[in-house]
Amino acid sequence: MTISLDEQRPETTFLPPDMSPEAWEAFLASLTASKRATVARQDAFLSGFASKGSIRSSAPGMGLSRQLVYYWIAEDSYHFKSRLEHACHSFRERLQDIALSRIEEPQGNRGSDVLLMATLNAHWPEKYRRDSIIVNVDVAKDVLAEVRKLTAQRLAAAVTVEPGPATVAERVAGMLGPGENST
Repeated sequence: MTISLDEQRPETTFLPPDMSPEAWEAFLASLTASKRATVARQDAFLSGFASKGSIRSSAPGMGLSRQLVYYWIAEDSYHFKSRLEHACHSFRERLQDIALSRIEEPQGNRGSDVLLMATLNAHWPEKYRRDSIIVNVDVAKDVLAEVRKLTAQRLAAAVTVEPGPATVAERVAGMLGPGENST
């Protein structure tokens, strides 16, 4: 069964990692009704974010401006930063689920595998991006020059020169029998 981004439903409440559900409920109970409404709007946004993976595509669908979401992040309103990270991790896991379902069922019209891997690379680089090593170009050139030098030495040692006449005239004279003349 192929999984799409729209089929999986993310969690509806994203708790701060350092709070138990009971502690979160106690925190919410201590807030005024308008502040609880703000937390509910944040939860709605976070659910959309866990599904879509971007602020730009999630905020308008929830009736929010991107600026408000950035304000929540900057102010860390009601532990929003850590809850957003939780939603981001949920989105990454959903991408991974899609990739794994494509491995299990490789057929069908399912979108671009390359784009899926690029998205996984972008959203979960520590797990999906290949490590790249920058090599010092001068060192590489020196090693290549040394390899060429050693290869030339080996080829020179492998080629044996047969003793024989050095000039064309001597070669021709060597091909003629005794007493024969080339003229």
